[in-house]
Amino acid sequence: GQQLERAETYDAQVGGPLPWIVRVARNCALDRLKARRHRAAVETPAIAGAASEAVPATNIQTPEAAVLGAERRRTLTGALAGLPAEQRRLIEAAYTVFAEVGIRDAPVEVICDRAGFTRGAFYSNFGSKEQLFLAVHEVQMRERVDRLRAAVDTAVGSVDSADPEMATSVALAAGMAFMESLAEDRTWYMLSAEFRAQALRQPELHAHTAAAETRFHVALADVLVRTLNRIGLRLTMEPRTAVVMIIALYEAMLQRVIFEELPRTDLSRHLAEAVRLFASVIAPVIAPRDRETR
Repeated sequence: GQQLERAETYDAQVGGPLPWIVRVARNCALDRLKARRHRAAVETPAIAGAASEAVPATNIQTPEAAVLGAERRRTLTGALAGLPAEQRRLIEAAYTVFAEVGIRDAPVEVICDRAGFTRGAFYSNFGSKEQLFLAVHEVQMRERVDRLRAAVDTAVGSVDSADPEMATSVALAAGMAFMESLAEDRTWYMLSAEFRAQALRQPELHAHTAAAETRFHVALADVLVRTLNRIGLRLTMEPRTAVVMIIALYEAMLQRVIFEELPRTDLSRHLAEAVRLFASVIAPVIAPRDRETR
């Protein structure tokens, strides 16, 4: 059955049908054997822990960090939901290996070994390492949108609706909640920057990369517009343009943290500056009656 499912991978140039069937059957058997040895890895998403392992062991985990870690694992599990089991494990393993050695230096064999699969299983799910990274990208972006949505919901519920600076308070609260996982985002920023540079040099990756980023921007714009509507505000520019601006500010902050090795306290100051800039592109919603009097 699995051999027939992988029929599209058959290449007549590398041998006849019988050797191909034998090779696929052997790979399937090896996959099942490796799967038994990696059962525990399936139960705990590797993506959630990959970046944390890069944090020095001298950092003592606080109760707050433990709660944030649990929430991050929950949102990652949700982002992976719906994918076939093989793809989930390959994506989890790929993120771990990419975080350790970078995308360019990550051998497909090592990713397969971490996932408990053979190369045959890899290429029956992804056409290339770049295609696998785009799948990792989709999962990471969905997780960030879910995490931002949860942070915004918490922020909106924690501020006084009578506060004239409510928008700033919500933005600061949501921003700080979102930035609590700075170690993970720093790792992801470096991987994204590496892939973006690689994609710019390879025309065949342009369309796929642009489509993935567009889906992320559209999802973020939806969260942004809905949040502003909840507190009686609106954007004075096109939502996706605002999202691009916010992402640029966020990545600029992460870049400064990486290059200048800034402490977390400096991050709060830079975030406050970014929020003030963002406040300049929002305005109160104008009621129909108010429009008529103008």
